Amino acid sequence: MEQQIRKYESFNDLPADCKKLFDSGEKDSFDLSRDWFLLLETTVIRQTKEICIFTLEIEGVTQGIWPTLLQKKGKLSLRQISSFTCFYSSLYQPLISSSLTVDKLADCLRWILSDTRTDVLRFDIMDPSQSSFNLHEQALKKIGFKTDRFFCWGNWYLPVNNQPFSVYLQNLSSRVRNTLERRKKKFLAGGHGKLEILTTHDKLPIAIQAWEKIYNASWKIPEPYPEFMPSLISLCAAKGWLRLGIAYYDESHLTNTSSNAGKTNLNVLSSIHTITKWD
Repeated sequence: MEQQIRKYESFNDLPADCKKLFDSGEKDSFDLSRDWFLLLETTVIRQTKEICIFTLEIEGVTQGIWPTLLQKKGKLSLRQISSFTCFYSSLYQPLISSSLTVDKLADCLRWILSDTRTDVLRFDIMDPSQSSFNLHEQALKKIGFKTDRFFCWGNWYLPVNNQPFSVYLQNLSSRVRNTLERRKKKFLAGGHGKLEILTTHDKLPIAIQAWEKIYNASWKIPEPYPEFMPSLISLCAAKGWLRLGIAYYDESHLTNTSSNAGKTNLNVLSSIHTITKWD
């Protein structure tokens, strides 16, 4: 069975048949989509890291994609491959076919480690409940690597389950509902306050301007990658994920909050771990 492993330096260079794996990843989480990885590449990572994207083809069909970063800090430092993540990321996992076996994965990882002369393979913020987590752990042990798990951080989600806001509100405690009602009346009194939720491209320049104005007024440290948030807002609008709320008072922006609608059916708490490997 013919097997080929290829290496790319940009998500724009990947073959067209990678789309199937990215589409499958996007169904699990927005930050496993090609658009998310490309967003990180163009606004954050290309400025600071060496990009290595590996693909596994079996009989001409792509069976796996490993978006990674190659790091070497000095002549005597260990060479490390890490996950394609940064502090904006909330989840990572290689995109692999459900039919990929431990043996095939082990062969692929052996080639990647040999090609890059890597000493350490560190995949941050992987979800240990995903099958690919255990599959990678088994494959690394099979080629003689020791593995270690440790906690990175937790992601908290509200399990919406397609319920309307009225049902969500009714399920809150009476104390919270009363507080919300009092604050709403005070904010809207005299026509001074206004709330707006943007979901499409129609008012995108206004949304981005509001975000930047409020962020710059709220934080002492400037945004390290100023193109990231405007690009993320635009991406979310294009994908139908955008839920950007803006509060106005006397027509001035008071605050904003953004989210995406790509992930609304997860558990309240999802523990995210890291796999670290070394020789």
